[in-house]
Amino acid sequence: MPNRLVVLIVDDHPDLLITLSSFVERLPYVRVLSTGDFGRVATWIAAEKCIDLVLTNVWLKGDFTAYMLPIWLQQPIPKWPS
Repeated sequence: MPNRLVVLIVDDHPDLLITLSSFVERLPYVRVLSTGDFGRVATWIAAEKCIDLVLTNVWLKGDFTAYMLPIWLQQPIPKWPS
């Protein structure tokens, strides 16, 4: 069995978070972490070896985007499995 991809979903609207999470969880070989709490996001990124994909519509600190989360937390940028 291939390794599972870790998908982090961050959204401050609970209805959108639940809908997107339930859809993505149906995909094979995917593990979903979902939250609307930025503090929890920081904890998860620090604890995970790799987050393969971040899905969000939340803008933080002006031009701060989800792609910048690993940089902001001084974590290596995740690499796609080969």
